[in-house]
Amino acid sequence: MVGFDLGLIDSEYTDLQLSGVGLSGNVFTNTPGMTANFNVDWELAEFTEGALRLHSDAVYISDLWFSPFNTKPSNTSDTFGNQQLQQEAYWLLNG
Repeated sequence: MVGFDLGLIDSEYTDLQLSGVGLSGNVFTNTPGMTANFNVDWELAEFTEGALRLHSDAVYISDLWFSPFNTKPSNTSDTFGNQQLQQEAYWLLNG
């Protein structure tokens, strides 16, 4: 059996201001724009007591932010911004 799941979300703040910084248009925190899951199950043998099965899957999670400021500075005097407060997209593989 083969399975595939896909999740898409287009999240953004429409009217938000924190510490004097306008965040309209920024992406929600901890919200990847896309997630996907692909899985496969194999039944190798069937017995009277049950079955021998193998399962494998892969999960993809797109970029996400840990701060509502995204790349913007966290206040009007911050000169560094928040570029490092994000998670790059990644895959998880299970065998």
